[in-house]
Amino acid sequence: MVVGLVGKQVSDRDLHFRNLLTQLISVIISNAIMLCIITVWTFVIPSFTDTELPSSFRRMMIQLSVIFVLISAFYALKQPLDKRSLQKLINYSKGINHNEQTRASLNSRLVRKNRVRFGVKIITALARPFLHLKKLK
Repeated sequence: MVVGLVGKQVSDRDLHFRNLLTQLISVIISNAIMLCIITVWTFVIPSFTDTELPSSFRRMMIQLSVIFVLISAFYALKQPLDKRSLQKLINYSKGINHNEQTRASLNSRLVRKNRVRFGVKIITALARPFLHLKKLK
């Protein structure tokens, strides 16, 4: 749907192929990382006689997972497609709200590079349950 905002026509076959390729690359990268970790855990750790190394390696494994969670949280905050934009995009693609102003708004929000203010997103996410904030239209 986002590709349609730019004006390029992409066939469903090409879009499906690109999605599969992206999924395949991400699976290969994650499997390579896990293979490296399991290789170290299986072959390197048992060769050391020092008892401190396995416990430090366990701490490193926990820290590694925390690092991956922080990286994924960073990219989730960077994602410009929130619920409101998604609903606008769905309405635009179905032809419900198919005008130039909506297209320009979605194009500037989803296609062009925008500076995302992480601090504002974090503060509003933390304050919303306590203050019952409403979004301005």
